[in-house]
Amino acid sequence: MEYFISDGKNQQGPYSLEDLKMMRLTPDTMIWHEGLDDWQPAKFFSDLRDCFRIATPPPIKKKKKNIGLKLFLVLIILCLGFVFAMESLRSESYFDDKYSIERYEKARPASFLQADGTYRENFWGNRYKIECKVSNKASVASYKDVVVEFTYYSKTKTVLLIEEKVLYEVFPPNSNKTFDLKLDAYSDVSSIGWKVKSAVAL
Repeated sequence: MEYFISDGKNQQGPYSLEDLKMMRLTPDTMIWHEGLDDWQPAKFFSDLRDCFRIATPPPIKKKKKNIGLKLFLVLIILCLGFVFAMESLRSESYFDDKYSIERYEKARPASFLQADGTYRENFWGNRYKIECKVSNKASVASYKDVVVEFTYYSKTKTVLLIEEKVLYEVFPPNSNKTFDLKLDAYSDVSSIGWKVKSAVAL
């Protein structure tokens, strides 16, 4: 019987069975002989199974130990441990030093109270309407009777007048309050600025 082989593009043959056994065939080499309806892979021919070329597997590559990654992970774990330890100490320290923090905040109300807002002249031009927002940034201390200092400036930024207003309210830690105030308007005033001057700590 005569056999033909194909690599998918070209057809070769005819060959005898002995010729095929001498060739380096693979299990997927396509073969045809008279009596077959279509080409078949060589692995379906029992007479050829013993002659397939045995593929040699590539050598196994040893994986390089990734020391850098392990070192990086160890450093991250150490850093996280350090951060958690510091947070724990900080929490304990905060509660231990709460009295110190409170004393510090109470001694410096102007450092923790801030005043800002907007202003405009009234219709007659003889008064300023001021929307003053006072914020308490302290974490523990509360304040009351906040003294806000208003400064009148000329167009050359010369201080013309300083006026004080007391806001008789209590300001708890981390709070904001807004006040509507009215101040007299003076000639030559170009702008007004204000800040917290003092307050009474509770």
